[in-house]
Amino acid sequence: MDANDDAEHDALQVDHNLLPVARIPPEPRQEQGADLSSFERKTLRVGWIGLIVGFASLLAASVAAFFVFGQFQEMAHQTSLLDQSFEQAKKDSAASGAATANQLATMQQQLTILQQQARAARDSVNAIQQQTEASAAATRVDQRAWLGPKTFAILNLPLEANKPIKIGLDYWNSGKTPALNVSGFAQTGLYISATQLNFEKWGEPLENARSIMFSGTGNHIVRQFPPETPSLGIPAPVFAEFLEEKSFLYIFGNLGYDDIFGFHHWTHFCMRYSIPSKGFVYCETFNEADKESR
Repeated sequence: MDANDDAEHDALQVDHNLLPVARIPPEPRQEQGADLSSFERKTLRVGWIGLIVGFASLLAASVAAFFVFGQFQEMAHQTSLLDQSFEQAKKDSAASGAATANQLATMQQQLTILQQQARAARDSVNAIQQQTEASAAATRVDQRAWLGPKTFAILNLPLEANKPIKIGLDYWNSGKTPALNVSGFAQTGLYISATQLNFEKWGEPLENARSIMFSGTGNHIVRQFPPETPSLGIPAPVFAEFLEEKSFLYIFGNLGYDDIFGFHHWTHFCMRYSIPSKGFVYCETFNEADKESR
């Protein structure tokens, strides 16, 4: 055994616990330009497949993009049509609104004209009604009864002291139609002035039976002074003052009646005896009639 074998044998003897090491023979080297390995061929195959898939995906995307673009164009067209329709609707609405406004303005003008015509017609009716009422009132005034005193007189002249004085009053219907429900009231008195007269009974007549007086007819009332003691007459001192016109003999009262149109009327009268004229004269006041003209 040579020296190398002895050294190897000694190393085995010293480290006899170490694991055995397998020896892998080296792969044979391939020469430049030899064929591809199996792995490389698979890699190339996968690359080609990926390229084909990518091309197909690109083609599919292009086709899809083409169809999507077509749909987008269609949608854009539809949107344009909708915009045109909306604009046309706005124009139509504006035109319709303008037409409606014109119609409303025309109707308002017609309504104003109708209102003016209605007011004119109402005013005309009112004017006709007023004319009719005025004409009817004038007719009633012209045709109604008019009752008033006509004559006053002392019935038992001559005047003397301690002698009663009888006064007669005639009243007359000077109207064109009868006076209905006629009544009269008269009172006598010796007063210094008319301010002392007592008109408590003025108003609704309180005496004489109600009667009818036709047009152009009259009636008569007789009163005596002094009314409280007619049989005694006027005492001499009082009669002397009467003759000197320091006091005055009055007869006053009223007449009441209805006309044929259903309206009530009255006439107030007041007279005093005048020594110089030897007759009755009208008082300065208290002679009046109602203002009813209906």
